[in-house]
Amino acid sequence: MRNRLRGTFLVNDMTAAEFAFQTIMGRKGVRLKWIGKNGTRFALNGTTYRPDFHCVGTRTYYEVAGTRQAYHANKEKYAMFRATYPNLTLKVVRPDGQEIQIP
Repeated sequence: MRNRLRGTFLVNDMTAAEFAFQTIMGRKGVRLKWIGKNGTRFALNGTTYRPDFHCVGTRTYYEVAGTRQAYHANKEKYAMFRATYPNLTLKVVRPDGQEIQIP
């Protein structure tokens, strides 16, 4: 099902970048759970953060940065998540699955 919301095309309520990432990872045999709008939220300095995916059976979360601007706009949030939850792994990835290294 496709919807259009605020200029973004959605596929099964996911952005095109999230859908592409889930499809690619599924072909590699990685089981991901899309967190969506009602999924797990993490408290970060008076605000909340919800990654895009959780890798089933692990403590790894994925955030899909569809553009370079999206990554740069949120890189402080990613660093804060890693500092606040050191026992969890957050991987910031491009839609093709390539991990973006966070300093």
